[in-house]
Amino acid sequence: MNSDNPSIAHIQRTDYAELNTILMNNELLSYWQSIQNIQTGEQFGYELLIRGPIGSQLHTPDKLFSAAIENNCVDELEIKCLETHLSKMHELGIKQNVTVNISPRMLFNETLLEILFNYSTPEHIKLELTEHLPVKEWDPIKEKMNQLRAVGYEFWLDDVGCGYFDLDLIDIVQPEVVKLCIKLMKRLGEGDEFLKKLRTVVNKVHRYHGKVLAEGIEEQWQLNTVKPLGVNYSQGYYFDKPCLVCA
Repeated sequence: MNSDNPSIAHIQRTDYAELNTILMNNELLSYWQSIQNIQTGEQFGYELLIRGPIGSQLHTPDKLFSAAIENNCVDELEIKCLETHLSKMHELGIKQNVTVNISPRMLFNETLLEILFNYSTPEHIKLELTEHLPVKEWDPIKEKMNQLRAVGYEFWLDDVGCGYFDLDLIDIVQPEVVKLCIKLMKRLGEGDEFLKKLRTVVNKVHRYHGKVLAEGIEEQWQLNTVKPLGVNYSQGYYFDKPCLVCA
């Protein structure tokens, strides 16, 4: 991306140089945050979250992906993220349930599909669809989802109720797990009317045999509020923060 502002152009060039180095040298880091089954009290697995090198200006995911967007290499970054997570699982010999984030459009990326179709234990991988742009047509995406489901993958829908993934999308996509976004959890204290709406959402998902996860649980009262609604899973700082998994 070009800019008439020399200082902005310099920042963009610096970000691109650093991002290119990170990708070329496989310097992305896999951070893990637990997913809890709040109905049974057992741990379900982990969400795998990507970070840049510690100390880098691109350490946080927002900076990392902003740099990729500015320099038109988001697809390459997403592929490297997936490779980083799967490599870490292989390195540690971990065969637990994990979720990894991908954009819906990446289901049409041949490189990413080759990685997924050649992965040895797809039953452990939950592909968490996340999006920062509106999806105009879901039918082709659902066709790709079903192809991957046939070999063992599940699909989770991230940040439902915020941004471009609204609650009406549940009926269209019918993911195995619906993740209610953190903004909804911040509204749990609004009263019975709001909780009634959330229970309706939970019941809708349960009717097609899906499950619901509450994101961003930070306090005991939030956990005590969502559990009676029938929410199946949860994650958040109440349980733990994302941590770097090292061999």
